Amino acid sequence: MEPPSPDFEDLKRDLLLRAQTTEVFNEIWEDQALPHLRSVMKENSLTEYSIAVEFNYDFNHRIVEVTTPKMFPEGAKSAVTEKIDVMFKSATLYVEIQFFQGVDERSSNSAADSDEDCDWDDPTNGTDYLGPPSSDTPTHPGRLLNGDSIDRENGRSAATLGPAIQLDNERIVWLVSGHVFEGVQALNGSDPSLGLPECYLVHPGNLDRRPGREVKRVAKLYAHSGPMCRTQRQSRSIAKFATKVRPEQRWVVTDWALCVPEKDEIRLLNHLRYAPRGREFQDCSGLVDAPFPTNPKLRLVRSSGRSSGIRWSVVCETPAEVKHGDQPPTREWYLEIIKGKNSPLSVDQWNSGGPGMPGDSGAVIVDDETRKFIGIIWGRSRRVDERKPRRAYFTHGCDVFDDIYSRCEDIAKYPRLVDQTDGSMDLPERPSNLPRNYDPRDFSNGDGDRPTLSSTSKRCGASEITKCASRESMAATACGSSDGGVSILGRPDSGYHANAMFEKAADYLIVPQDGV
Repeated sequence: MEPPSPDFEDLKRDLLLRAQTTEVFNEIWEDQALPHLRSVMKENSLTEYSIAVEFNYDFNHRIVEVTTPKMFPEGAKSAVTEKIDVMFKSATLYVEIQFFQGVDERSSNSAADSDEDCDWDDPTNGTDYLGPPSSDTPTHPGRLLNGDSIDRENGRSAATLGPAIQLDNERIVWLVSGHVFEGVQALNGSDPSLGLPECYLVHPGNLDRRPGREVKRVAKLYAHSGPMCRTQRQSRSIAKFATKVRPEQRWVVTDWALCVPEKDEIRLLNHLRYAPRGREFQDCSGLVDAPFPTNPKLRLVRSSGRSSGIRWSVVCETPAEVKHGDQPPTREWYLEIIKGKNSPLSVDQWNSGGPGMPGDSGAVIVDDETRKFIGIIWGRSRRVDERKPRRAYFTHGCDVFDDIYSRCEDIAKYPRLVDQTDGSMDLPERPSNLPRNYDPRDFSNGDGDRPTLSSTSKRCGASEITKCASRESMAATACGSSDGGVSILGRPDSGYHANAMFEKAADYLIVPQDGV
């Protein structure tokens, strides 16, 4: 039997108190406050932004954080705050609005050629679990678990291994973030006739390879969601659990890849690796079960990443809104820091070593009480003001499974975690396959904007469109380089590729505004 989580009784009481006003807040927020905020930003040509709702437990009020690459005009700030103040009249619904200049960028793999290491704690789980046994060999020797280090073959980075998934009665694949295969040019094209390139998954990640040892090929790429950072879908999780969000605004990020394990590879077990050793009493969790069937808002969760290891956090009460250039905005689930006297991490510790740090792409999130699967991490926010805790963005498990089911036409049944016992979130029929459209009012259901490529001969996924701004170029002050990289303002001599810099752009783009 697993030991209990750390003592979070104070936190649970705070969350219950916060939850009492969540529904009322979200109704006013989605119907009045957020549309007004969008309108003000549009009037001031602030076409890229992220908007998230945090909570101050000391003063029992919410904080709306508005982040834009360009300076938010002073006059526009007052237009936002004065009108929104009137909307939330009750003292229990008091809202503080804070403005930041900067960008919310996705985390990528931890890359060998990055000089970001000084900003982050050392990775906690770069261990080779398929090497020769030693006196320090953990439970389940010679087997891989969720949270272990992976990379693509001949890559120069490391990411996180997700769960084993059963596609039908016989086929088992491993779910990882699509970021693992970032840099494979053939995976970012739109012509499915080119077929799927031969790509392999290795353990541990190349960045974690020890001197004198070789990484081991463990799986082969079977299918992926489409061009990197350019695939979205209508979110069933938001439709079901964030009901105040309007149907045309329920788009979420989907970046995933499926890999078929090598025939001689020992089975991947759907248990969270508890790393580093000693952070928990045991080496791993029990079975990670079916997708969590109820509302994840304000749930205490745990995650296991290659870099951050086992960590605890809280799911947001309101999905963030993130908008990039001329693309419609997406609504994204994210993890919040645990606050209060029993918090396991300070803000500094959370920012340097919490979930979502580079190398955590693909990390599994589970409900702390039930151990049911909630989602996989794909990114993290970062600002120059390190007094503010960062957010770890994730895609809900049912949205990932819906996307796999709709895009891979050779799958006969809804995907399931291996050994899962509950099918309450399964879809009886394949979801709609509508294309992404730049007038989202035309669609209330459907998939993302590009085709998914798989090892089958069929074309999986939605229709292609002509406009497709990359998520890697979030900052309005960045200009595209000829080879698809991103040139950072202030560094005209340097064209960084997003996979090499991940959040390096923040050093040049993010400036705190006066009074923040």
